[in-house]
Amino acid sequence: MLKPVEQHFADVVGLARFLGAERVPVADVSGRVLAQDVTVRVAVPPFTNSAMDGFAVRAVEVEPGRPLPVSGDIPAGTAPGALAPGTAMRIMTGSPLPEGADTVLKVEDTDGGMNNMGTRAPAAVVPTATVAPGANVRAAGGDVAAGTLLYRRGQRLGPADVGALISVGYAEVECARLPRVGIVATGEELRSPGEELQPGQIPDSNSYTLAAVVANFGALPVRRSLHADTVDGFLGELDQLAGKVDVICTSGGVSAGAFDVVKAALRSRGVAFEKVNMQPGKPQGYGRVGGVPIVCVPGNPVSSFVSAHLFVLPLLQAMMGEPARDFASLFQPATVTAGWSRNAGRIQFQPIHEQAGGVAPASHGGSASHFVASLGAATGLAMVPADQAEVPAGTTLPVHWFGPRR
Repeated sequence: MLKPVEQHFADVVGLARFLGAERVPVADVSGRVLAQDVTVRVAVPPFTNSAMDGFAVRAVEVEPGRPLPVSGDIPAGTAPGALAPGTAMRIMTGSPLPEGADTVLKVEDTDGGMNNMGTRAPAAVVPTATVAPGANVRAAGGDVAAGTLLYRRGQRLGPADVGALISVGYAEVECARLPRVGIVATGEELRSPGEELQPGQIPDSNSYTLAAVVANFGALPVRRSLHADTVDGFLGELDQLAGKVDVICTSGGVSAGAFDVVKAALRSRGVAFEKVNMQPGKPQGYGRVGGVPIVCVPGNPVSSFVSAHLFVLPLLQAMMGEPARDFASLFQPATVTAGWSRNAGRIQFQPIHEQAGGVAPASHGGSASHFVASLGAATGLAMVPADQAEVPAGTTLPVHWFGPRR
């Protein structure tokens, strides 16, 4: 009997142990996962300020055509004195509102218009419109108040969060340590990119692709090619790698081949090799080597790529302290705009791309495990039920997207 995909997901993610935390400068937190709750130290804005270039006034004293003496300037970055009754102070966007003022009269609503923004403030300003109390004013803490919980531990940060953290008073925060991921390609037939190929040899695309997937996620790949042809030799090389990384991902040597040294070596270490109800990617392995989690994915390029997204990256997320997820949470519904046929029997994970408001196959040939050249067009994986042979246009399927979506 084939193992349910959901169970394999749970078994692999169950290998996770939190890696610990480190202090990270706020400028470098994009892509990192918080290891602490973040509360606001400095309110945003930190003081009541002007939303416009204009004049700080009391709204009740503003009458169109009635001059107001201008008692001073308030450039950004200065602390103004109090506003005297019956007067105005020229104020720039972002400058603190003086005590006594409740409103900003836009420069466009004055007699001189933008001419009132010259080097010298005018002696007086004549309003050309009325203004409501509180108009064009940003209240202190209007975005977020001091003491507010802004982020929870386990949240992955993005570029916008850099500015947010700085604004609320942080120079550095505790983040989960980045996993070091050993990427291991196996197989005597593999050759380095660009190397001349002899009969029976192929380029090693897997280790480079897996390393790129891991790096794009935000982890630290350590790529190796292990060609030891004996169990002891393979285990010796793997043990050395295990002492330097937090996770190992091997590709190849997990199916029924007569020369699969990976299975022979790792079964002696208690690594489980099972057949999972999925296409591509049926043969899978998982366990620990030297206390380090190891995930063994098939050597066929598409199988390897699919397995990395469905099992390896969720394991890394768990190791970095991101909230626990179940398999279904990896997917969002999407409508098929160009259908396809396939052989029913196992759950299919079809590489797809966005098309006309829905999704379509990234390859015209289906999801064969060797169609690596078609992966460049793929932006996600559509999950097709095991018993469904035809996927007509208009079908709604769960889709796992390779990157975050807004």
